[in-house]
Amino acid sequence: FNEVIGKPLFALLGLSEQGELEDFQNNHREFYWLDRVYEIKTVQISAGGANGQNLVILRDVTKRKQAEDRLEQSETLFRALFDISPDAVVVIDPHDTTASWPIVDCNVAACLMNGYRREELIGHSVDILNTTTGTEAERTAYMKQLREAGDGSLKVETYHRHKNGTVFPVEVSTTLIQVGERELIIGIDRDI
Repeated sequence: FNEVIGKPLFALLGLSEQGELEDFQNNHREFYWLDRVYEIKTVQISAGGANGQNLVILRDVTKRKQAEDRLEQSETLFRALFDISPDAVVVIDPHDTTASWPIVDCNVAACLMNGYRREELIGHSVDILNTTTGTEAERTAYMKQLREAGDGSLKVETYHRHKNGTVFPVEVSTTLIQVGERELIIGIDRDI
């Protein structure tokens, strides 16, 4: 701490002049110091007749930033694996109240296999790919089977309908996943 005692605050924050401190007033900013990440906030105060003083509040946010970085790396890895999978991957929300089992995400292979652009699939019911529309009773039974599956996944052979109308056989492997408070279905489809 000897390197900070007696130094002007603007110099410690890496600013070129005192006036730049005003940018920090009533705003949260981050800066790096001694291999840590700090959130800084300055508030102008008047104390004991001295005007123009700054109260500087530092909060060590290193652990939060490290957790955010790990999460970002994990998301990047997942997205890369998702996108480069040679099998079609479709993520479905079975609890959505606005559509019947809408597709919330899909990879490039799913688009190529079924003849759709990604934006044509996202938000639409999975029925856009199926040869028949699933009934509420069928979907309830399917969810029950998924929950009761010993290894957590189901494999079925069924048919998909390509955008051009062609019907083709697929092997579909589905698994329930929990994303925060959301229960989703991942379907991995292989053209057989």
